[in-house]
Amino acid sequence: MGPVGRVDLSHRHAETGRHIDLLRLVCRLSPDVRVVYHAEHSYLVRDQPLRVFRLKRAALPLVERCASGCTLADVVTSARSLSEETSVAIVDRLVAAGFATLTGPSLDDSPPRVSVVIPVRNRPEAISRCLMSLTKLQYPADRIEIIVVDDASSDTTPEVVRQLIAEMSVKFVRIPAHKGQAHCRNVGAQRAEGEILAFIDSDCLADPRWLVDLVPEFADPRVAAVGGAVGAITDRHWLQRYEAVRSPLYQGTQPAVVRPRTSVSYVPACNLLVRRREFLEAGGFVIDRGEEVDLIWRLCEQGLAVHYLPTGRVLHDHRYQIGNFVTRRMFYAGSEPILLRRHPKNRRHLTVPVGLTIGIVWFILAATRGYWLLSGLIVFPVLVQFALAWRWARRTGIPIGTISLCLAILNRDLSALYLGAATISRYYAIPLVVVGLLLGLAWSPARWLVVLVVMSLCLTAAVDWWRLRPRLGPILFIAGHALDTVAYHVGILAACVRRGTLRPLLMDVGLVA
Repeated sequence: MGPVGRVDLSHRHAETGRHIDLLRLVCRLSPDVRVVYHAEHSYLVRDQPLRVFRLKRAALPLVERCASGCTLADVVTSARSLSEETSVAIVDRLVAAGFATLTGPSLDDSPPRVSVVIPVRNRPEAISRCLMSLTKLQYPADRIEIIVVDDASSDTTPEVVRQLIAEMSVKFVRIPAHKGQAHCRNVGAQRAEGEILAFIDSDCLADPRWLVDLVPEFADPRVAAVGGAVGAITDRHWLQRYEAVRSPLYQGTQPAVVRPRTSVSYVPACNLLVRRREFLEAGGFVIDRGEEVDLIWRLCEQGLAVHYLPTGRVLHDHRYQIGNFVTRRMFYAGSEPILLRRHPKNRRHLTVPVGLTIGIVWFILAATRGYWLLSGLIVFPVLVQFALAWRWARRTGIPIGTISLCLAILNRDLSALYLGAATISRYYAIPLVVVGLLLGLAWSPARWLVVLVVMSLCLTAAVDWWRLRPRLGPILFIAGHALDTVAYHVGILAACVRRGTLRPLLMDVGLVA
């Protein structure tokens, strides 16, 4: 069960049992969290990544109950001097910061009814395999409804589905004119009778535990949608092995609250569960490209929670033809102008440490003028940053060791460097190279812009290979990474020209000491 978003007790509805469901959730401290006791204030401390949460004395019983794994009702009653709203809000902050988790009760004898919606177009073999995988689900069969929506297929797909209808309970809806996946999913949602909509694509296979792992997340009444992991059906080709860890469908191995401008800002529609009522009230999918991102951002804007879990998997048939790989990346990139026009506040942002920024600027100025010895002074502003952070920690009394503090700052700076390099190579590579080559004819230091782009591309590829541990050698992985980045970048530029906007190229930059 993943982290939980904002707590709002206005969701309390006694007649539907929603508030009761909320208090039945089980709260536990994360395994890597420790409590450090002090006279006036106690602290929760995480080392990887370093985070510190200060606790007032009144909240300490609440945290101690969480440490033993109790229901939210028990946790709330343990903090007698705090109101119910305050206690739940504290738990919510702990969960959002990764200090605790909230898990729902196991599925009971009457779990919610789920409507599985599958859009399909000209994929007879794929839809057959997808439907057969649904017959192996561990979720109670009498609580599952399967709806296939055919998007005006011109081959044998409708006949294949109709043959399978005789063997399994399937609703089949055929659309006479090609409308796209978003429209098909909306049609399926309107025909559905289940409380929860489970979207899966026809070129995917459901893991037997798909619904069993994800549906309990809805025990929290604040959760409107849940996305699970997307793996690969096969990884025989090197591009499939690359996609297994770098596909836009892949959202990592850690549970997360899905929010705009975070590391997990969306979950793909090929593995997405949504409460039917919230889906219909939000208007369903309203655009044809990036439709799931738009839906999730609208749900978040309404104050609803969306979660990602690295369980509840479906397996996707990743394409390995280079042409399909490139065109698909360009297609995804083309959704950014559409999304940012609808959600202008969600444009990208980059947080830059002051010490690292000063050091990099100093290094570039010294290197472009040939003062290589002076460029070594890049470490000076970083050391000043360490000293200021150490002084602040000692003055405030926060229980952090010197080594832990230095490692945390180093990790933050390296992460910022990686994100900056990824942003340069993914969004600004071609303009920087063009400017560098043109200006370099008259002003040689401008050629460093080309070096900057190449270094950014190589840095992000090497870091991704190291941290993702793909079943792929570094050379092929870097080749796939370069192809991925360049294709997406070209798609971004083409979409900007086509739609007459620079929104995808704009971002907010913030400085942090």
